[in-house]
Amino acid sequence: MLHLTLRAVPYLLIVLLGALGGLVYALNAPPVYTATAHVIVVPTNSGPDRMAVNFAQAYGRLAAKRQTLAWAVDPVPPSRGADAPKHVKASTSPDTPLIQLTGSARTAERAVQYANAAADALVRYGTSLSGETGVRVAFMSPADRPTRPTSPDLPLSLAVGTAAGVLLAGLAGAIASGIRGQFREYRRLHSEEPRPSSDTGPEPPVDASTAPRDNTSAGEVPTPTRVGRATARQRHTPTRKSRKSRRQK
Repeated sequence: MLHLTLRAVPYLLIVLLGALGGLVYALNAPPVYTATAHVIVVPTNSGPDRMAVNFAQAYGRLAAKRQTLAWAVDPVPPSRGADAPKHVKASTSPDTPLIQLTGSARTAERAVQYANAAADALVRYGTSLSGETGVRVAFMSPADRPTRPTSPDLPLSLAVGTAAGVLLAGLAGAIASGIRGQFREYRRLHSEEPRPSSDTGPEPPVDASTAPRDNTSAGEVPTPTRVGRATARQRHTPTRKSRKSRRQK
């Protein structure tokens, strides 16, 4: 049990580091405020509602462009005209001729200015083309000042950081498990290798064709005493040459 607990400690630390990273991001990231204004597309004459929906989607794609924003009477925040399209976002509905214009900025006042300026520009731009399109764009609701930033969101940042930590811990666990499995397999293979034995093993059979021949008949075994006597007689028996040499002396 203690071994499993110690093995799980590094993975818990990775998860805690992920959550801590989310907390640090939520506390140090610059705040972003958003404000939303709404405009609606209506037919100038009694026309089909589907035509107004189609024009609403077309105007929604043009709302964040620089040429459209130039129609606003109240301009976008000073020295921000070039970056205004980055702070304005338009969204439409496939069923209603409603256009939602969202402005985002580091402060609540700037966010309201971006949203209302984009709505005013779209109303004026759509009205200038009403004679050709048969529809006009009207204000539905201006943007209200937000009371708190929309990002960073502390609970969301903690959840994202914890999820990232869990993902990294799972990946590290999978890698560690694979390494341990390979190490166990390596030890098992090396422990099963045959060790050299101290026994020399059985003697190889002797080939009869290469074995030395024995002139003794089967069953006769030379007696050591007979061999010794015959050798002694040969030593003490004088030869003819030795006898002649003795007589000459």
